[in-house]
Amino acid sequence: ALGHAAVIVPADGAATLVVDMHYHYYPAERVAEAIDDVIHDTNVVRGVAGALITKNLARGRLGFVGSQIISAKHFQALKDALPGVEWRIVDDLLIEPMLIKSEAEWRIIRHGCQAVNEVTDDVLAAAEPGASEFDLMQRAARGLAERGCELWWLRPAGTRRLEDGQIYFMSVVGWCQGYFFDIARNKIVGAKAGARPNATLDTLNAFILRQAEELKPGRTGAQAAAF
Repeated sequence: ALGHAAVIVPADGAATLVVDMHYHYYPAERVAEAIDDVIHDTNVVRGVAGALITKNLARGRLGFVGSQIISAKHFQALKDALPGVEWRIVDDLLIEPMLIKSEAEWRIIRHGCQAVNEVTDDVLAAAEPGASEFDLMQRAARGLAERGCELWWLRPAGTRRLEDGQIYFMSVVGWCQGYFFDIARNKIVGAKAGARPNATLDTLNAFILRQAEELKPGRTGAQAAAF
């Protein structure tokens, strides 16, 4: 269960976050805004069991959200540690609220999208013959940080330098106040770009823009996917 976290939400009282990595990895003020109490335990199952016992929640019916994440082994360990608990899988309690965003969430998401668009525009403009993949990655990281976002990784990020006529493809994954962005951009590098049309890139880019037009209010996911 390394890399996992759990939140215990009582019917009344403070919520508790259980993490395996110490939360000094995260800004303390952000954690304080989001949660009342934090427990650090390298064994998240043990940490959850201990927190439930401390909160007098070790008996009775408890709902479990996240059945698609926890392994059968770790769920069994949780049940063994708390034999007085009757567990109910209630994933839908969280799925619907995750799908429906508040205005505050929309502001964060729009800011993150605008930031990554501005930064990748800047990086693509700098992706000229002689530029190194690593330098372009650092340029993206700095640009996102200046906009209050964080780059998790950008590929490619080697020491190779771009050549005239090369296709530069960048895959960017990052974070903005708890919300992910994951995009890809591409261009033909240098003076050969205008003289060398690329049917594959042109077709893919046109398809993505056309597909985005299908995402309209009132449409279902199935209708958009049918395109």
